[in-house]
Amino acid sequence: MLALRQIFTGNEPETITFQLPIAYDALTNFGDLHLYIDPTNNDDSDLGCNAMDMKCERAGNGDCLLVWSTLYESPGRHALQAGLMLDGLPPDKQDFDGPLLPFTITNLVQFSLGSADYDVELGARFHARLPEANGAYSIECLTTNGAHLATLSGSTTNGEFNVIWNLVDDHGHRLNGGTFNSIVHVTLPDSGRTQTLRGP
Repeated sequence: MLALRQIFTGNEPETITFQLPIAYDALTNFGDLHLYIDPTNNDDSDLGCNAMDMKCERAGNGDCLLVWSTLYESPGRHALQAGLMLDGLPPDKQDFDGPLLPFTITNLVQFSLGSADYDVELGARFHARLPEANGAYSIECLTTNGAHLATLSGSTTNGEFNVIWNLVDDHGHRLNGGTFNSIVHVTLPDSGRTQTLRGP
């Protein structure tokens, strides 16, 4: 029941979806589903935790879908596990965990969770880590209809970049509220790897 089964939606690799044979409508009455990344048996350990950005949605057949944004997780090999927490039971009997699933995150960029939102006064921050010290990046900001707003470009020699867009587009107009999309292009010259991702 808690074995993770990936379904392909076309939103990979930025968003990964798993389906579980648990009735979504019933679940909302008695508990919550979680997605753990690199779980451990040590409750005091900083290793292993809830996935940074995951939501549970209703599948067309009524099952539960775990929809996980991998943009905020470190690239590489991981172990994933579904967890079910039931309400109304003693604390030592509330948690049920599924089997481990090996999973590789192929993103070349790991964004901070703070990159998911922006402040109208301060702007939008894109703070991220790369798997190599040397890298070049280009972030294209777009309207939700796909029209170009602005491009932020740069390079790093320490494996991180932290750039703020002031929300002013190439025509001098300021974005006031609402949402925008981003496309991130990354090049790692030392290994020759490149990738284009839908950003936060």
